[in-house]
Amino acid sequence: MKRMLTAAFLLLSSLCSVSAQAAVSPLTVGVGLGEVNSLSSGSTTYDGIDGRIWAEYYGSLPGMTKITFTYDIIPSSDASVPLAGYMGLSSIGSSIIDTSINATVFTDVNPTAASATDNLVTAYASLPSFTNGTASITNLSAELVSFKTTLIAFLNQYVGLKVTWNVSSVPLPAALPLFGLGLASLAGYRLRKKKTDGAVA
Repeated sequence: MKRMLTAAFLLLSSLCSVSAQAAVSPLTVGVGLGEVNSLSSGSTTYDGIDGRIWAEYYGSLPGMTKITFTYDIIPSSDASVPLAGYMGLSSIGSSIIDTSINATVFTDVNPTAASATDNLVTAYASLPSFTNGTASITNLSAELVSFKTTLIAFLNQYVGLKVTWNVSSVPLPAALPLFGLGLASLAGYRLRKKKTDGAVA
């Protein structure tokens, strides 16, 4: 009898935990990714959202790296009813010495893309429809940069949300070493000219 009660309790607990994971509605999450690196990637999936979403991901991005977030929204209600409502996607990058730069797009205003660049940090956001969006932060500086991306939605039906992120290293532009060599040559020429002028005088 005791074994049967224990088994029933464990079964009931597992069922409750599954239903708790499935019933997300509404979704409010803040996910800290910490300091990411060029090998970082991952995804999270949320089901049973009643259309109200506030999903925020944040962390730190080293120099010469880029992090990209992809948002996929899957309608889970009547397929004959098109998704409608309001969505906003924001991408922010900031360093210690700079103010934040913010690229934000809204589906009900202008379903396109926006970007902002300051001091070698670029924030980008694209929200072409109610079913997908992309946000990225690119850090071309040598500093550690903090980043944050936020998806806000008020939709007319239950949905699922999948958030995927990927970090990649940003290669140096091919012309940069040549540019550096040119600057060094100019500096050497000026130094030699100064010595020559000094010897003539």
